[in-house]
Amino acid sequence: MRKIRLLTFSVFYMLLLGNCNLDIKPNINLQNSDYFFSTEKFFQLEANRLSSRRGFTKYVDFNGDEETMSLDTLNFQQEFTPFIKSDINKVIWIDQYTCDTTYSGDKIKRISCQANSPKLKTRNLNVEFKNGLPISIDMECMMQKMLLETREYLQYRKDDYYEVKRIQKLKSGSLDSTLVKVTL
Repeated sequence: MRKIRLLTFSVFYMLLLGNCNLDIKPNINLQNSDYFFSTEKFFQLEANRLSSRRGFTKYVDFNGDEETMSLDTLNFQQEFTPFIKSDINKVIWIDQYTCDTTYSGDKIKRISCQANSPKLKTRNLNVEFKNGLPISIDMECMMQKMLLETREYLQYRKDDYYEVKRIQKLKSGSLDSTLVKVTL
């Protein structure tokens, strides 16, 4: 008799649980949302906007060897790669940055984000706005590998210039520095 009750009880629960519909779907909105300012989206739009412009001045300084070039065109998708690769909009980083947003009236004026962990590449992101549109972006990045520490300082001033300064320090103590500045 006890086996029959156990069997009946088991069949009942299997039927009950078999009819339960656990409608678990990935949160697509979560994956497609921007929780922070998206440098990736911004610089892709800027690359498209600037692609029809002509006449740029590019200054490069590698360990003191300087060169200034006048260029008719630039490949902005390539030029903006350091900014795009420093984007902090990843679902897994939602709680890894602390951001403050300042408003003037109902328009955004400034966003400042700092990494909560020294393991994250992008340490700081500061965006200034004018009339609700980004006009100035500053980023600080740091990467550490076994024998190398790299710091990057990225600046973008809309319709004026952008600059990428990279300092690499080897464990042996040698230092390499690169500065690229393009006047728009």
